[in-house]
Amino acid sequence: MYLLGKVKTNNIDNPVDITKWLPKFSIAAESDNNLMDYFLKTNYLNSILYEKEWLVIGRKGSGKTAIFKYLVSQNKKKAANYYSVIPLTFESYPWKIHKKYIDNKLPNKTAYKKSWKYLLYTVLLSNIIQQKVSRHETLSNELKKVRKFFNCVYSNSIIGTKNVMLRNIESISSLGISLFGIGASIGMDTKSQEGINEEVDDIDKIDAISSFFEELVNQEIGKDKYLILLDKLDEVWSTSERDTYRGLLSGLIAECSEINNSHVSKGVGDSNSIKVCPFLRTEIYEDLDFNDKNKTREDSSIEIKWSADTLDAMFFSRVQALLREWNKNNPAQKFEIQGDSFASDSSSRIFNQSSVRHQISPFKHILRMSFYRPRDVIIYMNKIRKVHKKEEGSLYTSSELRTAEQSYSNSIYNELSDEFEALESDKRFEELLTVLSKIHRQTFSLSDFKNVYKRDDQECKKRIEFLFNISILGQRIGRNWSYRFDGPGLIIDFSKPFYVNPALKNYLHL
Repeated sequence: MYLLGKVKTNNIDNPVDITKWLPKFSIAAESDNNLMDYFLKTNYLNSILYEKEWLVIGRKGSGKTAIFKYLVSQNKKKAANYYSVIPLTFESYPWKIHKKYIDNKLPNKTAYKKSWKYLLYTVLLSNIIQQKVSRHETLSNELKKVRKFFNCVYSNSIIGTKNVMLRNIESISSLGISLFGIGASIGMDTKSQEGINEEVDDIDKIDAISSFFEELVNQEIGKDKYLILLDKLDEVWSTSERDTYRGLLSGLIAECSEINNSHVSKGVGDSNSIKVCPFLRTEIYEDLDFNDKNKTREDSSIEIKWSADTLDAMFFSRVQALLREWNKNNPAQKFEIQGDSFASDSSSRIFNQSSVRHQISPFKHILRMSFYRPRDVIIYMNKIRKVHKKEEGSLYTSSELRTAEQSYSNSIYNELSDEFEALESDKRFEELLTVLSKIHRQTFSLSDFKNVYKRDDQECKKRIEFLFNISILGQRIGRNWSYRFDGPGLIIDFSKPFYVNPALKNYLHL
């Protein structure tokens, strides 16, 4: 190793190219079969497993599904605080059928609360029955009735996310009311005896069944603990049915809050006997409408945010795991990387120089071009790998870092478009980025935007604020450009210049 100005250059002589042991990574956590080999444990896990928080929110690509997968992999183990983990994923979920489970007497934000109560307690009871059967415990008469109900309605006593709502609401409510004998609890017997023909809504019958299930869960849970995880809830979000899905998800949050509060731990260090954790994208959560929304965010949410240090630790944990595996399996071709003192961060040690443009490290350059999400880092590293010139003993180079910028910027645009088009109707997201491209400067003012967008002052400010809130635009704080992903409390100032996130600079040809 020798110094070139202030730049340290890596001169370790390795027998193989870096791409032999550092692979192309899966962008999505759900398709990364090796994720558990290099998963980085964070404080977010402790919040879920030991603290009162239960709502997990974060930007797309921030690592929500990775946490979901890790907790599922640790089912009933010490690492999961001995919870029985119940994973519910909402890909290919029958949302159209769920929408029929609506209480039309209630406002939209609570109209689906009863339907979620039914789903969650149905899944809970199914798992309690499975646990007792696996331990060869005798089922109570009530649990036997429930098992019969599940077999009649779902042709199975094992209930998953997708089949709870698949049956017709009328047939479920009628069978449940007759089998469990709970008609009196909603006034059905009284009304029929008094000659009143007023019908009880099916959703009220479903609610009565859910309340019966809830009482049974509390009686039968014993010392067991259950952690219900709900992922991919926002896959179906669309502008065309925005109000409906706002109602569905708001109802879910309200019901999760009620369940978590009713099973809250009694002492410091204790954990809930039942905990329900929905995973939601931040911008979807911000678009919902329900009571105590801000209080829920302050008291009960776990917002996934990354810093330069934690992103470095995340990626380098992958490097270390894969390097150990290679060296273990290939003792004659062991690969070495520089020591801790080579660069200001660990992940730059897979590059041939310790610093690049602006005298920052290669990894810091990657972060400067990102939205501070694991997905951004992985995409950039994959793009570098693709343009890498494979040579014996070669590492990634600073020129490859620059060459990969255009392709990376195009991919980031596609990621953002996929993330935010659903929140901006009529292709407005694409329209707004076209405006930024036509301005043709990375730094611009409100008047620059108005000159190109050609809308009134209020409309222009509304669209700029949208771009600012999702960190496509930032503003200078002190000597640095800052974004909402750094500080959610960052306040927009329309009198100051705006700065387009460098991740999009190449795509927009600024």
